[in-house]
Amino acid sequence: MFEWFKRGVAPEGPVAIERAATIGCPAEELYALLDWADPRNAKRALGNLVEADPLDPDHFVAVIHQMPDLRFDLVVTHAEPHRRYAFDCVIDPLQGRLLTSHEDYRIEPRGEDACTLTLLLTAHLRPGLPTRIYEQEFTMLSMAHDNAVAKLKLHAEHGVEAVREMERQQFG
Repeated sequence: MFEWFKRGVAPEGPVAIERAATIGCPAEELYALLDWADPRNAKRALGNLVEADPLDPDHFVAVIHQMPDLRFDLVVTHAEPHRRYAFDCVIDPLQGRLLTSHEDYRIEPRGEDACTLTLLLTAHLRPGLPTRIYEQEFTMLSMAHDNAVAKLKLHAEHGVEAVREMERQQFG
C-alpha cells in the first residue's frame, strides 16, 4: 500500500565509478604521483599540504588550496609499488551528501614509457536521497573522478606546471 512513497528514492549502497586512461610515463613515475608518502606526490608537487600521522604510516591529512577550510583524512588501504594504490577518504567537515569515499588506483605497465591507469571510485552517500539528488551527486562525483584522472595524466606527461595552468583555468 505504501510502495508509492518509495518511488523516487535512490538505491541504497555505494556508488561505483571506474575510468581508465593510457598514460605516457613509466608505472614507477605514476605510482610516485599517487603515493601520499612520496615527496613527488601530485598534491604535494602542487604545493598542497600533505602531512603524515607520526603514529600511523598509513594515515595522512591533506589540505587543498582551493578548499582551505576542508581537511581530507586519508587512510591507505593497499600499497603495492608500481601496481596498485588505494585509500579511504573522509572530508572534515562533511560536504554535501558524501560520507566517505575509497579510491583504488591500478597501474598496468605498457612497455618502458607508458602504463594504463584504472581508477575505481567507491562513494558512500547519505541514505534515502531522492533520485534527483542522487543523480546530481553521481554527476558531480563522475566529473571529479574524470578530473582526477585527467590531472594525473597531464602531470605525468607534461609536468606540474601544466596542472597548475589547468587549475588556474578551472578555479580562476
